[in-house]
Amino acid sequence: VLGFECGGRTRPFLGPEATNDENRTLQAAIGADAEWAGVICWGELFPVGGRPGFHNYTFPLLALAE
Repeated sequence: VLGFECGGRTRPFLGPEATNDENRTLQAAIGADAEWAGVICWGELFPVGGRPGFHNYTFPLLALAE
C-alpha cells in the first residue's frame, strides 16, 4: 500500500493522536500483514472529471494486490 497523505490534515487538522488512530484503522481495514510505504505531501494533484486539479486535506491510497 502506498499512501500520500496531505500534511495539512495531519498535525494541523487532526492532531497527532487522531492521525495515528486513523492510520491504524486504515491498516487494520486493508490488512494487518500488508506492507505500507507513504509520504506526507502538501496538497495532491489528480484528475476529477477528466481535468487535473489541486486537492487539499486528502489521503489517496494505492493498494496493489495479487
